[in-house]
Amino acid sequence: MFLSLGHSNFGRFRQNPNCCSSETMKFWGVEVKGAQRLKVKLGGRSLCLRYATIGEIKEEVAEVIVHVHGKNRKHKLATLKPRTGPQQLLDWMLEEDFTITHTLTNGSVCLLGGITRKSYKDYPYPKHATVLLS
Repeated sequence: MFLSLGHSNFGRFRQNPNCCSSETMKFWGVEVKGAQRLKVKLGGRSLCLRYATIGEIKEEVAEVIVHVHGKNRKHKLATLKPRTGPQQLLDWMLEEDFTITHTLTNGSVCLLGGITRKSYKDYPYPKHATVLLS
């Protein structure tokens, strides 16, 4: 997980410790089955991803890597380890359509968070935060 705020060129994709503090946030959750891609269309809304976990697992693997794809870019979202770290806390804000994939072929990964109509610019960022352009 990154220590500073991040911004990727494939759209607004930021890490923000305050991203889910809004009262207008509504629950959002998905299960991504193995060997499938899940396309997410936000339609002008913002999505704050807070949690990734291994849902169902039918094979022995060392780790499961969860990726987010958008505008010809791929970003590693989480690394989940079935025995030692099957879940991971996230602080990611997404504002453009994206696709979620993972490396688990026989099983599933679940992602949870909140969705709002606000832009990431409406959320307070700490003064010490660094914005990275990649």
